[in-house]
Amino acid sequence: MDKSSSIGLKIIIIGDTSTGKTSIVTKYIYNKFSESYKATIVSQFDFKIIKYKDQIYRLQFWDLAGQDRSPEMTKLFCQDTNGVIICCEVNKKESRDNTLKWKENLINNRIDIKKITLVLCENKCDLLNDNYENFQELKNFSINNEFNQCFRTSALNGFGIEDMILFIVEDIVNRNNNNNNNNEINDTFKIQKNKETTNQNNNIKKSCC
Repeated sequence: MDKSSSIGLKIIIIGDTSTGKTSIVTKYIYNKFSESYKATIVSQFDFKIIKYKDQIYRLQFWDLAGQDRSPEMTKLFCQDTNGVIICCEVNKKESRDNTLKWKENLINNRIDIKKITLVLCENKCDLLNDNYENFQELKNFSINNEFNQCFRTSALNGFGIEDMILFIVEDIVNRNNNNNNNNEINDTFKIQKNKETTNQNNNIKKSCC
């Protein structure tokens, strides 16, 4: 891949603690899953380089600690974001309801959710029990609360994760095409060509892809 003209996309993943945010990113980038739980203290940052429609994209994943919903942290964390994944845990209605608090937190920090791709992710679907609601109810919740799409995922077996990330990339790219602007999306979608970025991408490619 020629990474000299790669486009960086910033995707943040937020939600209550223990919903599996870090595990989702780890599964997508490294195809690994750990049974041991270790809470994210502040935030984590990781990369993956992909090719989509003959263009190289450098996906930047920002993982915010679930217990941290302070205005200062979220504003800094969410700056120049292209896509947001808000996570909840399957079988837990309170966890899903709390996604609206995280969404409100974005709005309070002046994030225009109409200009980004906002996805609802219900993780740990490998733990679904027989009494849990069907997917249509999750979809209705997503539509009623103005998410762009919803997904059920499992960081354990990888179910739904690739589809979710692909949707986010496609939606961001489509927004850019609709705006007839090849260089930017909402002032955050940048074509990066400098030498430092290229070298950094080479290192990332070796370590995670």
